[in-house]
Amino acid sequence: VAEAKARGLDVDEFAPRLSFFFNSHNDFFEEIAKFRAGRRIWARVMREEFGAKKERSLWMRFHTQTAGCSATTQQPELNVVRTTVQALAGVLGARTLYVLQRGLGPGGDPIHFLMFWDGGLSFYGGLIGAAIALALFARRRHLSWAVLGDVAAPAAALGMAIGHVGCLISGDSFGVPTALPWAVIYRNPGAMAPLNVPLQPTQVYEALAVGLLFLGLRAGRAQLAGLGSGAVAATYLVGLSAIRFALFFLRDEPPVLFGLKTAQWIGVGLGAVGLVVLVLLLTRRPAQGPARIAPEVSRP
Repeated sequence: VAEAKARGLDVDEFAPRLSFFFNSHNDFFEEIAKFRAGRRIWARVMREEFGAKKERSLWMRFHTQTAGCSATTQQPELNVVRTTVQALAGVLGARTLYVLQRGLGPGGDPIHFLMFWDGGLSFYGGLIGAAIALALFARRRHLSWAVLGDVAAPAAALGMAIGHVGCLISGDSFGVPTALPWAVIYRNPGAMAPLNVPLQPTQVYEALAVGLLFLGLRAGRAQLAGLGSGAVAATYLVGLSAIRFALFFLRDEPPVLFGLKTAQWIGVGLGAVGLVVLVLLLTRRPAQGPARIAPEVSRP
């Protein structure tokens, strides 16, 4: 800006056309704060130092993209293979549990397992598959699976909340029929839900509940870290299991044992694991003292 102005250009002529490329790192709210601060600084500098008069000259236009700041040249598999394996494990785990619950479809053709577009995925299957892949990766790299779980848990909650918006749009994970005024009715023949039937919007309930779980994990991160590694992941399991156990009473799926559905029984098991971890951390806390939050990786 200074060079262009020194050459005689009017700042209000070229400033509205300037734009920037920024990197966005892992901490979602921290990045928002940085971008907001950057916009305020830009507006002040343009107005006070360069004498901009037009409002558009004070706007800081920018594009942002992921930075990959935690990736390293020395470990290329950390950049590509880990995320690929985890994504594949999640998808295959989700599909495996779905097929185990629903079968292979007409004729029992095994190739139906790979037909992701004909049927769906099971969230718990994806969660278990991704957890297994994460544990194997941690063991191979001599990393703490508990620490990795603490990092992944809030992201999983946020991703699940966003994903259920897609479920609402497509008619997946639909609820039982209801007469409530906020029921959803699907009329698109491509929807996965029954057509022209008022249904419980369980996708909305779950998106809101898991979104609150994400906010709780974020807000209580320091307190949970004081219990020790694995506390955030354990709390996520307990909270997620409780949410889905309650909501599946409103889901249109058949019970399998004692009036409970498959997802509820899986949730009971995962929630029990989370509770056991929390109890162990609580009983060990006096001997170990409060744990410290691991410092973030330095950024370039």
